[in-house]
Amino acid sequence: MKKILSLLSMLMITVMAFATDYTDQLTFKLTVGSNSSEKSLPQGTLTIKKRVDGAYNVTASGCDFSAADFGNWGDISCDGVAGTTNADGLTTIEVSNPEVFANGSVPNGFSLSGTSLLVKFNGTKAYAFLKGKLALNAIVGYPFEYTFGTDEGFDGGSTGGGETGGEVTEKYTVNFDKTAYSTHSGRVLNSFSLQQTGKEKQTESVSASRAAYEDHTSKVFTVEAGSELTASFNYSGEWMNGYIYIDRDNDGEFSYKEGQWDQAGTDLVAYSFYTTLANPKVNDGNGYNSTGASVSGNDRSNVNPPSFTAPTEPGTYRIRFKIDWNCILPGGSSDILSDGGGVWDATLNVVAAKPEVKEEKSFTDAISMVVGDMSEVAGQAQVTIKEMTDETISMTLAVVGQEGAEYTASGFTKTVDTEKNRTTYTGTLNIEDEDYDVTALVYTVDATEKLYMVAKGAEYNYVVGTNPDAPTVVSDKTYTSNLRIYDGEEPVVEETEAQVNVTMYSDDTYKITLKDVSMLNQTSDLVFVGKAIAEETDSEAPRTIMAKSDGATTNFFGEEMNATFEITEVSADEVKMGFSIESDNFSYLGEFNYEEEKPEPEVYTSNLHIYDAAAPETDLFKADKANVEFLATETGEFTLTLKDVTLNEKTQDLVFTGTLPTTETGGQEPLAEEGEGEVTPDEPAMVLNATADEATATFLGAASATAEFSISYNAADEFMMTFTMKAGEKNYGGEFNYEAKTPAAEPFCKENYVADGEGFEWDINVDWDTQKIVMSIDPSTCTGSCEDVIGLGAVPTAWNSTLHLYRTSADQMLQGYFQTSADNNNTGKFAETAPFLVEVSKAQGFVVNDEVKIAASAMSDLFTLSTVKMGTGEGANDKSRATYNYVKVVDKDWTAPKDPDTGINATTVAEGEVEFFTVNGVKLNKLQKGLNIVRTADGKVKKVLVK
Repeated sequence: MKKILSLLSMLMITVMAFATDYTDQLTFKLTVGSNSSEKSLPQGTLTIKKRVDGAYNVTASGCDFSAADFGNWGDISCDGVAGTTNADGLTTIEVSNPEVFANGSVPNGFSLSGTSLLVKFNGTKAYAFLKGKLALNAIVGYPFEYTFGTDEGFDGGSTGGGETGGEVTEKYTVNFDKTAYSTHSGRVLNSFSLQQTGKEKQTESVSASRAAYEDHTSKVFTVEAGSELTASFNYSGEWMNGYIYIDRDNDGEFSYKEGQWDQAGTDLVAYSFYTTLANPKVNDGNGYNSTGASVSGNDRSNVNPPSFTAPTEPGTYRIRFKIDWNCILPGGSSDILSDGGGVWDATLNVVAAKPEVKEEKSFTDAISMVVGDMSEVAGQAQVTIKEMTDETISMTLAVVGQEGAEYTASGFTKTVDTEKNRTTYTGTLNIEDEDYDVTALVYTVDATEKLYMVAKGAEYNYVVGTNPDAPTVVSDKTYTSNLRIYDGEEPVVEETEAQVNVTMYSDDTYKITLKDVSMLNQTSDLVFVGKAIAEETDSEAPRTIMAKSDGATTNFFGEEMNATFEITEVSADEVKMGFSIESDNFSYLGEFNYEEEKPEPEVYTSNLHIYDAAAPETDLFKADKANVEFLATETGEFTLTLKDVTLNEKTQDLVFTGTLPTTETGGQEPLAEEGEGEVTPDEPAMVLNATADEATATFLGAASATAEFSISYNAADEFMMTFTMKAGEKNYGGEFNYEAKTPAAEPFCKENYVADGEGFEWDINVDWDTQKIVMSIDPSTCTGSCEDVIGLGAVPTAWNSTLHLYRTSADQMLQGYFQTSADNNNTGKFAETAPFLVEVSKAQGFVVNDEVKIAASAMSDLFTLSTVKMGTGEGANDKSRATYNYVKVVDKDWTAPKDPDTGINATTVAEGEVEFFTVNGVKLNKLQKGLNIVRTADGKVKKVLVK
């Protein structure tokens, strides 16, 4: 049926065009050294399959070398070999070095290879000869060969080499002798001859006795059930009664009743065959049927059976009827009065049956092609079942509208289920040279007979009609809601209007379909079929379904998937579902009809102060441990709540909502204010404009209210906030996480100072744990031969425990010292730059142009001083005439600008680029937690808050 139902042929990788089995002598031979193991099979099998690509698969069965300790190779095959066919239908395959396969047990370590293959075959005969080697590690090769049939003719002569079938119908003739009679008490012929035609004639004379037949072995011949039995005999007229008897079941007893040996009162009267059939159908070839035998003769043409009398004149008479047994034992006797004649020259013939249709049923229904779990309707088919009078059953399958698509086979068996009123027919149907095992069920629905038929093939099945035992649909609902599928923590499917179908069947199985899922670069329905693991007694409890992917879904993933679904029925039209889909290579989690997790607000606890903006000294509300909640959504909205605020003896949450400032490209959080130049740390990280909800506005004494919140983070990364609220004519001010402000000491800073060679001395307060001293010095204004440019310590002109830096004009070199009781710590001379940068810190020590000259550990005396003095004029050295661009105390993390192109004071930034800095001007590679300074190519500076 491949040519008729070709619409699904694309699902098959390889389909055979035809397959033919040949049977003949098959010989295998294996040679190991001087020993040879040869095996002959009296009826070996050679199978030749033609493939759709025109090549052939050749297989020989039964290669067993176990006796030679080389294993049972099973079937040896050569696949994909080419052949040519001549005009006479003879196909020849001749191949060198073919690939050889065995499906049995080849010895461990050995492999098979072919040397040559020769095959000849036509529609009825075949010959094959294969040479090959059994090799160990491709080094030692033991020759083997198989031969099928004989190479005879094939060019018009005798074609030896295998029979494909075509049995010759055998015909038997029993010749009764004239004297072949006995008394009725014996009922056995003394002698007769048996002749078989259709082959070489063989005649056998038989001397028989009753006892000889009782062992069921002697002189019995077999005929096919449903054949016709024809007897002709000469009647001499000498006696009134004579009989021919047939033993149907080979038990030695002929067909008569004890006490009624003349069969008086039965349907079959004298001169007829006696049978044990209850109601044999009879046809004499002239259209006459009766429940008995039909008799005709040269003077009996007007006989009206079955109520005829015995013939009264000599002549030749014929009795013909059908038989339903397969063993015949002939016998005869004389009449009841004497041992005289009565039956002369009787001949018993078995001829070909002519069965008639006893019952015929025809059904037309849809035919589908089924491959695994996939099924496709391919049209309408008509199935006809015929039961014949010879008890044979045939079936015809025809595809409606397809010319030549009709296939018939007989040999079907019938089984009747009386309780269910069903009939089952089983057999084999050959469809385009491929055998299909057929089971056809005839059942009744509403007094109408219907058919359900399955034809199972090697690669796919055909199905006609509807299975009456298939589970019925109990519920079938499609739900629409959101769907999300995760691969690990990453969502690979996110649909807001996804559809899921849940179908429940009468056998408690489920089919769950996730419709139109797009993942793995493809879109398809994902279908899973399974069962609930237990019946839930609580209607609100989820039902657990364990399922597997159907064929299409398995192809989607490339392997079978296991799935677990947790389904909760919310209402008649709504379900919630969680699920997992897993295999060896995939693992997904999913949810359907889920609720978006409501983000939890950030909760900050600290002091809160609200006052009258017109009179800031007037406190309206104070709390040491107040709570502020801040919630920002992915879409850019925010809600800020001041919890449990008491005003005018009423307590309530003050709720404000608004939109976050627009995020700049590349930013991670909303930007605060925009401005030119540097931004100081004191400016807010984010300014939010908000509107009070109705309850808050009413609480504040107005129909509406607004607020502005300035948010920042302190040094401990704590949320801080100042705000104003406007409600009608009333203005409020406030602050959260505030500290009592005390004026901070101004850090020391001396800028653009040019020393005059007369000497100077500055007092500098520094906290070495959090601060450091930095300098930018230009030596180009120095004129002395050796100037004391830096003297830093308790006494700047002292030698011990004081940091000194000298500049010599002759070589324009620098040299530093820090004298201790243990070491002089002389840096040696090094080149100057104009300017050069100096850093003195507890973390690194004495650093010039980013190079540590004296380690901090060698200057520990200096870092014990909270106040140091800087000056010039140690010893006889010249006092400094250098230009001090700056000398200042800075935060310990402060970094000096490197040059105009890279520092925060740079005037240009590369086109399209963004630079990041700390609030102290330290350049960063990326945004960090807290407040960041961002400068874009257009020179604008913004602040970015990263939580």
